[in-house]
Amino acid sequence: MRLRIYNIFFLMVMAAAFLTGCTQNDGDIGPWFGRWRLDKMTCDGKNMDIYADADIRLVYWSFQNNIVRIAVQHDHDVEETTFGRWSQQDDLLLLDFTAAGDPVDNPGIFSPPAILHFESDEINRLTINEMTDSYLDLSYHGADGRLYQYFLKKVI
Repeated sequence: MRLRIYNIFFLMVMAAAFLTGCTQNDGDIGPWFGRWRLDKMTCDGKNMDIYADADIRLVYWSFQNNIVRIAVQHDHDVEETTFGRWSQQDDLLLLDFTAAGDPVDNPGIFSPPAILHFESDEINRLTINEMTDSYLDLSYHGADGRLYQYFLKKVI
């Protein structure tokens, strides 16, 4: 009888831990949470075909709390990773890569990947054209005067 009570108690504790587990640090950030794959990118309406470069295999953005991680995967499992802060104001996604003090062993960790044409010394304002739980369409007027558009699909 004592073993049965112990087993029931153990199962209840495990069920409680499972049901109250947390997957999102510091609360719910809605549909932003997760990993988004950059499927397509255009410049002034023309496809940039970023994956035509044999060296680039995947570009993805990950959102959690107020941190964005943008990673560019290259051949031979080499990954260029950068971090910034993000926030949403109405129909704008604000990406901030102005943090200073890159670690000596990882320079450029707070600089956006060059392929995206973002600025590292100012807050980048992207217009949210369309957003669902699994699809994201953003546009950005670059410092070079061109209009970039990013089409992302949630993968996790």
